[in-house]
Amino acid sequence: MAAYTPNDARRILIANPSTHVLASLDEEPPYGFRGMKEEALKRYLAASVTILLGQEDTGAKNLAEDERAEAQGKTRYERGKNAFQQAQATAQQHGWAFNWVLVEVPGVGHSARSMFAAAALAPH
Repeated sequence: MAAYTPNDARRILIANPSTHVLASLDEEPPYGFRGMKEEALKRYLAASVTILLGQEDTGAKNLAEDERAEAQGKTRYERGKNAFQQAQATAQQHGWAFNWVLVEVPGVGHSARSMFAAAALAPH
C-alpha cells in the first residue's frame, strides 16, 4: 500500500514480507510499478523506508511461491536484500533521492515479536 499511495508517513517499516514491491517499471503490480507514472516510483524511493530482515528468516512457511515471487529470491531474507539492492541501484541510476535503510537482525527468523524487540531497530 505504501508503495502506491502518496502518504505523510514519517517512516515506513517493512518487516520480513513474503514478497516486495520492486523498484521496477517493468514488473506489474503488486510486484512493481509497470503501467504507473515514473513519479510514483521516484516518490517511493525517496520515502523513509526501513527494510527489517531477520537473518534466519529462511523457512518456507506461508511464503509466496508463484513464479514472480520466487524470482525475488528463495527466502524472505534473500528477497528483502534483493529488493533493497534493486531499489538502491534504481535510485542511483536515475539520480533520484533514496532514503531507505536496510536493518538485518542476527539470530531472528520469522517472528514479529523478536523482530520488533531487536536492538538493531532502535537507532533507525
